[in-house]
Amino acid sequence: MARRNKLTLNHANIGRVLTSNAMYAALEKKGEQVLQNVKDAAPVRTGRYRDSLHLERALTDRAVVRVVADVDYGLAVEANDAPMAVGLNRSRHA
Repeated sequence: MARRNKLTLNHANIGRVLTSNAMYAALEKKGEQVLQNVKDAAPVRTGRYRDSLHLERALTDRAVVRVVADVDYGLAVEANDAPMAVGLNRSRHA
């Protein structure tokens, strides 16, 4: 009869990995690629939107890195031109 292996997850250590500096570093490395693709896809009327794009760290139950636009009309730019969607899609295929 086949022997079954038992797997026991160490949730505390998994949590430490998901919030570690190494996880942030990996996310920021990929985030830089996404950020550059979003900037490349951004419409340039004044350049203010494109120049406001940057990465931000956040923390939930895991490390989070987001591409953020710091202009009050960022949602309108995304609705009209979708630079974040385009940039993220390009990053998936890179």
